[in-house]
Amino acid sequence: MTSEAPLSHKLLVVSHTSDLHELTSTHLKDNYIVDTVSNATEAMELLTHKSYCLMLVEQNLPEIDGLLFCRRVREVRDFSSLPILFIASDLSESIILEAFKMGVRDLITRPFHPEELRGRISVILQSQDEREHAKKSFDSLKLRSERDDLTHVYNRGALRSYALKEIAKARRSQESLTLMMLDIDYFKEINDQYGHQTADDVLHTLADLMVHELRKYDIIGRFGGDEFVILLPHTSIKHSSVVANKLWNSIRSHEFKTRSGTLKITVSMGISTLENPKATLHDEKKQLDQLIANADQALYCAKENGRDQFVVNNRTPVQL
Repeated sequence: MTSEAPLSHKLLVVSHTSDLHELTSTHLKDNYIVDTVSNATEAMELLTHKSYCLMLVEQNLPEIDGLLFCRRVREVRDFSSLPILFIASDLSESIILEAFKMGVRDLITRPFHPEELRGRISVILQSQDEREHAKKSFDSLKLRSERDDLTHVYNRGALRSYALKEIAKARRSQESLTLMMLDIDYFKEINDQYGHQTADDVLHTLADLMVHELRKYDIIGRFGGDEFVILLPHTSIKHSSVVANKLWNSIRSHEFKTRSGTLKITVSMGISTLENPKATLHDEKKQLDQLIANADQALYCAKENGRDQFVVNNRTPVQL
């Protein structure tokens, strides 16, 4: 026996016949929240302002054919996954095939017994709940597979994957793209003096600080050890210095709370920019490797020149 769905499930019934409105209200109200409308225009208005877990659509609507309305609903991205139960007056083979082409989840023919309707709704909603649960589980696994266990920013593999996509976007939009490589100054000394757990506290706090300081669409990843890579879409060489300076000063002034007490750190940064993506080779992997190599070389210059600074494309180091 199929269990009934919880009351929190909201249904939208689209029908111009009063008997169907009455039937759905009478036989579904104990287990569902039911809204009824008489035409497609009213239905689209409600769909825009409310969330539903299932929509019941009658075949013969006054202003548009029910199947055509189903197709229009499917064409709206926000409603593309909304399950639809189609109520047909004729279940010919052509209607069935057309309904499934329009993204209908199930069909029922009038006249029908109320228990059949309840059963079909329950099965659809149970299936939908299982799909959503599976999607959440997949998304959770994907997120964990992409994240660094300690800092929760992207790991090296995910960072590279997203970087390749951003390079492709930059080439299509002909916008600049900047890669920053950041390294904690004297991190080995922190490790040696305070231990691995305190060093981990510093890494975790630094990652949180970068997430807070940078834009939501900037991509942050742990490249290895105490080294991080930051990808800045839509960012020119000139603007990269502004971003780097802001982040650099935020890190220098921040008090890092650790299990060994409050620590202060500095960082060195190397910056490389893809300024004219259209003029470069259409090979994202080579472009990314070159960006990383240039940023790494700039980082090396920053450290050679005394640390606690950033270098843009191997130019003069910027210091306080």
